[in-house]
Formats: sequence, structure tokens, C-alpha cells
Amino acid sequence: MTSFHQGERHMNLQGNLLKPNSKLGSGRVRRFVLPYGNIRITQITTFCPDITGPGPTHLYLIENDALILLDTGIPTHLAKSFFYYWRHQPLPLEVGDLPSDYSEQQLLEGLKLARCSIKDIDLLVISHGHPDHFPLGRSILYRGKPRIVAHILDTAEICNPWEMLKL
Repeated sequence: MTSFHQGERHMNLQGNLLKPNSKLGSGRVRRFVLPYGNIRITQITTFCPDITGPGPTHLYLIENDALILLDTGIPTHLAKSFFYYWRHQPLPLEVGDLPSDYSEQQLLEGLKLARCSIKDIDLLVISHGHPDHFPLGRSILYRGKPRIVAHILDTAEICNPWEMLKL
């Protein structure tokens, strides 16, 4: 349950767990329905290593008049390369055994549990230019036709694949 204040009203959101986390801390899908209007929010957690990386990435599917996906996560093959090989850290066996499209599979499964598909996404919002929040967007663009929104100051990180090497 999540609580927050909106003006003078205090709201308690009851989350409905559609799928629990895997052993690696990703794969969870939770749905929230706001008590006003017809707004549903589905949290989809995709793989990003927490041993050397920031940990699983939370994506949010917002269903109202449009279908909005907030953030995309990072492809598993890129997370392995970025957080282990580029940083010269040993790759844990449970991470090395993951399929290269594991994060994408988790996104697709989360969308399916929310009764949506990539083709249904109207708007893709990139919250910021960190590499665990936008690179899976390319796959979404190839499969659907969402419009994309990001802050102009994150353009270098999002548009230049070499920018993340500065980290």
C-alpha cells in the first residue's frame, strides 16, 4: 500500500501484485488504480544488476486517455557489457546465464499482464539520461510507433551511444 497527500485528501493506493520478483529482484508487475478518474498505473520491474549497477529498473505504464510508458530499462546484453565487462568486474554465474533479451522479455510479460502490447503505447517518456532508463526504447520503436518525450538536457546521453562511456 502506498500513501500520499493530494491537497487536503489523503489517499491509500492498494497495489495488486500480478507477478512477484525473480531471484534477481526483477520481473515484478504491480497494478495500481487511482481512486478518481479512470487511471491505472502498472509498475514493471526489469533486470539491471544490483551487484555493480543501480539495480532493477522500474518502468511505469500509465493508462488513461493515452497509453504512456515511463522509462524503458536496459537490454540485458548491454547491462552485462556495461556493468561487468567495461568495468572489468567478474560476471556472476546467475547473470551470465541470463538470455540476452531477458529485460525485454520482462517488459513484454509486464505489458501482457497489463493487457497491453508495445504497439498500443502512444507515448514513451524518458525520465532522464542514465543508461538503465532508456536503451530498451530502440526495441519499442521498432515494434510500435510511440511519440517520445525527454528533457533537452538529456539529449546527449540518449542520442549519443558513446556518451555513457564517460561514466
